[in-house]
Amino acid sequence: GSFKAIENTDLYSYDGKGFTIANLKMLSQDNDNGKNASALFVRNAHLTVKNLNLKNPYIVGKQSAAVIINTVDGNDGKTDWNATELTLENIKIYGDNTKVQSWTVGGVASNINVHEVAMKNVYFYGKNALIGGSYGSGVAGGLAGSLKADAMTISNCMFSGYISGKHFLNGVGGLIGSLDLSSYQAGPDKTVPLIENCYVAGRNNTYPDLKDIGDDDYLRSRFSISGKCEAGGLIGYGKGTLTIRNSFNMAGVFGYATGNYESGVGGLIGKYENSSKLSLENCYFGGIVKKDAYGSDTSPYIGYLIGKADVKTAATGSALDCKIIGCAYSYDNQDDINPVGSVDGMLPETQTQTSLEKFKIPGTGNPIEAEPYDTN
Repeated sequence: GSFKAIENTDLYSYDGKGFTIANLKMLSQDNDNGKNASALFVRNAHLTVKNLNLKNPYIVGKQSAAVIINTVDGNDGKTDWNATELTLENIKIYGDNTKVQSWTVGGVASNINVHEVAMKNVYFYGKNALIGGSYGSGVAGGLAGSLKADAMTISNCMFSGYISGKHFLNGVGGLIGSLDLSSYQAGPDKTVPLIENCYVAGRNNTYPDLKDIGDDDYLRSRFSISGKCEAGGLIGYGKGTLTIRNSFNMAGVFGYATGNYESGVGGLIGKYENSSKLSLENCYFGGIVKKDAYGSDTSPYIGYLIGKADVKTAATGSALDCKIIGCAYSYDNQDDINPVGSVDGMLPETQTQTSLEKFKIPGTGNPIEAEPYDTN
């Protein structure tokens, strides 16, 4: 059988009291006025879920899917925008057979568009845990597929598994597929959107069932994340004010490109627009990055930290306006890969590498061979 998603927009809080839901199975279903979503909860304008464990969930959606909540949308016409929020705390989704698949997909939430988002102690892991798959055209993220908010704090969260995103056009990330923080407004009582003390752990082995995701997907030895256009170890595509602090990615990232499209593949971030508002502090990438372009006039940009930084102004005279402080990466003897793959609209390509040296981003000189994750 298949569990039917809970459709109750008046449900604002759910406390699991530390209990575990085991082997939750949800197949494609019709709900939410034709949105065809699969998740424990279908849609709310503001929701708090805490103290809940889910072991080996199997979620498949017609159009979108997630384990906890499919859509959190503050534009419901009846809720004050400033009251809309998503809070997830002490959530553990785990198991070797965990799987979430659809056209747009997130580990815990598929589509988020609210005033404020807070995630703390949210974990998604499993030896063969899978997000995405052989079909899909939207976004895929280990925790959230698409996230748009005025305010955001994500702390002490992790993803460990595989993300199959070769067919996903709009962003694939170890934590978040597509992130939009452009509506954030600074002020004395405002906290800068933050991702802190989070990590994505890699898998050293090839995904065991390539037929399930397509034999052409590059989830092979040491590559745990694949994306079609923007692919990043933490964030696939992003824009707006953001600080990422004390966070790292150990997963290998593989990016594809088709058509005349400037995509980005990065160890931490695939592509970030308005990158003058981005700050990376004490972050680390210990995996490998690789790209492939087919039928493409524009090869994807690739970087150990950021695939493509897009400042879109030449007025500052700086090669890269984003702050990179105390960050490090390990290189795998690919001398043609820089910390940041491209800085758009600033200095000529011949000057980019020299200008980036001022950030003094050290390399370890050796690839990482360890397996920094729990195999249970």
